[in-house]
Amino acid sequence: WQGRLGAMGKSGRGEQRLRDNAIGELVQDLLHVVVGKTNLLSPFENMALSDGLKASEATARDYFEALLEFVAPPKPGPDQFARLAGAVENLPVGPGKAKAATWPGLTVAPFLARPDAFVFLKPEPTRACADRIRFEIHYSAELRWTTYSSVLKMSQLLMEWLAPRGARDYIDVQSFMWIIAKY
Repeated sequence: WQGRLGAMGKSGRGEQRLRDNAIGELVQDLLHVVVGKTNLLSPFENMALSDGLKASEATARDYFEALLEFVAPPKPGPDQFARLAGAVENLPVGPGKAKAATWPGLTVAPFLARPDAFVFLKPEPTRACADRIRFEIHYSAELRWTTYSSVLKMSQLLMEWLAPRGARDYIDVQSFMWIIAKY
């Protein structure tokens, strides 16, 4: 991902493409990685994200502006989260099609862009892990900062525990969470 979009945030390739109005290239790079190189999203979630980003250059621009704003600071807050969640919720949805505004649809790009700072939230395994380790994540199907910030806190605690065992980022934490959820 970082190789396709370059460094996220200020002075990165993503910022440059926004300035150059190269929205199609941003969409292509994101989908190349999310749809073509990972299996994090379900086929329906992949299609929803792809269709939503390709449907309107204006909404795709809003999405990438919000995404870059969210991943740029060392620690984003509720305002950046709300802007990104709103941009995902505004991605167009075709009649009878799945929507991109789900936890996986919202969190996949930040996770892939900065696995040192963001966790991917797949509801079932994340909730199962939280239950197993008795950590309250304030889960809601609605895209709320309260839920995501709680999941980030849980992930940070897991990272602190796993780092001496070789974990390097939230990709390792995510793998651990899914194993805990399964067993």
